[in-house]
Amino acid sequence: SLKKSELKFRQLFESMIDGFVLHEIILDENGTPCDYRFIDMNDSYCKMTGIVKESAIGKTVLELMPNTEKYWIESFGKVALTGESIHFENYASEIGKYYEVVCYSPQRMQFAVIARDVTEARSNLEELKKTKSYLDNVINSMPSIMISVDQDGNIMNMNKTAEEMTGCNDKSVKGHSIVDVFPDYQKYISTLRETIETRKPVELHKLYQEINGADKYMNLTIYPLITNGIKGAVIRLDDITEKVRLEEMMIQSEKMMSIGGLAAGMAHEINNPLGGILQGLQNVQRRLSSDFTKNIEVAEKYGLSLDDMTKYLNDRNIPEILKEMHEASIRASNIMKNMLNFSRKSDNNKTEVEICSILDESLELSGHDYDLEKNYDFKSINILRNYEPLNGKIIASKIELQQVFLNLFKNAAHAMSEKKKNDPEYKPELHVTVKTNRNSAEIIIEDNGTGMSQETKNRIFEPFFTTKPIGIGTGLGLSVSYFIITKNNNGNITVESVQNEFSRFIIHFPLN
Repeated sequence: SLKKSELKFRQLFESMIDGFVLHEIILDENGTPCDYRFIDMNDSYCKMTGIVKESAIGKTVLELMPNTEKYWIESFGKVALTGESIHFENYASEIGKYYEVVCYSPQRMQFAVIARDVTEARSNLEELKKTKSYLDNVINSMPSIMISVDQDGNIMNMNKTAEEMTGCNDKSVKGHSIVDVFPDYQKYISTLRETIETRKPVELHKLYQEINGADKYMNLTIYPLITNGIKGAVIRLDDITEKVRLEEMMIQSEKMMSIGGLAAGMAHEINNPLGGILQGLQNVQRRLSSDFTKNIEVAEKYGLSLDDMTKYLNDRNIPEILKEMHEASIRASNIMKNMLNFSRKSDNNKTEVEICSILDESLELSGHDYDLEKNYDFKSINILRNYEPLNGKIIASKIELQQVFLNLFKNAAHAMSEKKKNDPEYKPELHVTVKTNRNSAEIIIEDNGTGMSQETKNRIFEPFFTTKPIGIGTGLGLSVSYFIITKNNNGNITVESVQNEFSRFIIHFPLN
């Protein structure tokens, strides 16, 4: 019976897939484990380690493998002395493999080891970790917002860009509905579910939304998850605001160039009869004056008293009417001059300018402008300046830039005064910012006035377009400003606005 039991044990011992080896611990003079001797081992252990059983039995591990780490001797020695089993995974440098080890003590001073070669599994795991880390890095490095959801629209994962936008981390939103994190996307839930069911990607372009008081345009793409029987989708959001603004700027530029050519042609055509009107008015005024001898001679020729005629004209306010006609003609002439500027590229008087000084001078001039003082009380506006040093110089016309800034300040004052009429508690503020943005100087002029509708924003730079009452504005201020910035000084200007909240004009000039 004992022989049968031993044979059964031996067969089990030799047929084990895992390596099995029995050792005897060796202690130094201080009773500390310093080596261990091989007592028995199975074939799997020999194949796993490359040790030959016949030459190993009776020898110590340091005799067979002199570079064996102390870690193994100390760990196994503790088991042999205390009888406490251990289970761990470690690297054997002598053999160059990773082993998963279960070690127990069948009797004092002995220990048995069941070992499994996990080198390949460990390598696969490391490779899997590297792949996961690489994919995480790729996804988190993307500027797009990436969110994976299950079939019910609950968030499974989201990348760093999504975390930055929402202010929530990936773990805190996991399991929450996407609508809880992105309320604006409630209207796309049906599209999301349809995409998951049909397994067909969906793309939605130029979706408008307001984020932190700024206009944003997003592209939304929904990709269904179609592998391994998983039902869900990946949602990708791309911020295309800059692209949309660039497209709008190009369209605006082309439109303004076309309108500019038309306006210049009109100005040329109108200038000729206008010049004749002005010249005729000047002649009438001169020929009615008693200061000229020729006028007196011609009057006497027909028996007229020039003094009496002058009294008659004064009584009928004829000189005043002629003066008003002259002033109106001069004003019309100035309008034509501005229209002609649409078609002219001027390089005159371009120098290195100090943009902050020009802004300060323009603000001071606005404060002393009689029209502003009379209608808008510019001095009551709280002006907040934020000037940062520029990483370069601006080459432009100081006079032209001053004209642009005066126009913008005047419009801002008008918008804030309109808001003040409806809200006595309202406090007008004008923010003026200068900073470097890549290779350009960025000037931001923002007021907290009435703001603009989308329709107004689309037409704000068109000649003769104005939101002011008849007789208050010509609708040319921003048009001229647009051409001064874009055509004469190689810059660009855009506008952002939310109705009843703010208007923000952003100007860029190249830095040399």
